[in-house]
Amino acid sequence: MRDSAAATTERHSTGSADVHRRERRLLLLSALMTVSLSCLGVGLGLLARSKALCLDGFYGLVDTIITGLSIAALRLIERGEDQRFQFGYWHLEPMLATANAAALTSVCLYAVADGLAGLLNPAPTANFGLSAIYAGASTLVGLAMQFYMRGSNRALRSQLLRVDAQSWLVGALLTLGLFVSFGLSWLVSSFGRPGWLAYIDPLVLIAAGLALLPTPLSTLRRSGVEFLGIAPADLDQQVRAIVAEVARRHDFARANTHVSRAGRLQFVEIVLVAASGERTVSFSLMDQIRAEIAEELASASPRFWLTVDFTADVRWL
Repeated sequence: MRDSAAATTERHSTGSADVHRRERRLLLLSALMTVSLSCLGVGLGLLARSKALCLDGFYGLVDTIITGLSIAALRLIERGEDQRFQFGYWHLEPMLATANAAALTSVCLYAVADGLAGLLNPAPTANFGLSAIYAGASTLVGLAMQFYMRGSNRALRSQLLRVDAQSWLVGALLTLGLFVSFGLSWLVSSFGRPGWLAYIDPLVLIAAGLALLPTPLSTLRRSGVEFLGIAPADLDQQVRAIVAEVARRHDFARANTHVSRAGRLQFVEIVLVAASGERTVSFSLMDQIRAEIAEELASASPRFWLTVDFTADVRWL
């Protein structure tokens, strides 16, 4: 069994209420902008009988719902750990990122399926001039928001803001495709080929769905790894390298590590095994060793939950 005098645990996590408040403000701004554009897009899509334009609006509405949930999650994360969630609420970040990516993936797949159905039963798009104006303006707004959110997140390193910035980029690319679609519609009608108009909207719908699909799939893969608790390879290698050097420096016979990541918080558990149970190590030295490890970890990420165990019994590995 573990010797209580020779084994001790330190848990260290960092966070800032100011950072969380700034995140909430950014997400609230994003939600307000998104819901405004989405309602306008759905309304114009129904008016112009454009399923591609309706897709753009629906895509934004789904994203707005996730953004609202993200704001609520940040309030819980800011509270820190409590009696029920003793490691805090950091797990909500990858959970929401996974839900967001899954929802947007479903929207893209539905767009492709609906576009194929539109090719089989074509219906002409009306008022493409007004739709082109909306698509062009929405593209500019989406690109501006993407740059703003990405720039604001450089210091915050928030998974929620990163996903939100990606959503703005995806939406901007979608509306850019719509702008091209309605521009082509104008050219086709100008050259006296109105029969082709019915096929442009579903073709662009399919192209947009396929072009946008890789982005939420990439987010789904990355956030899914965290949601399932799979050890991140980069963190695992970093911790192993740090612990190997510390074990060599302080003459420990063996060492073992376990790591996981939940949003911005990294969980690191380390076990250091002494060569002999007769070895005496002071608490001040154990604190020094922990401080060395924590300093190395903090150089890469300021947010971590660190546990360091000391023992002479390999059964505790």
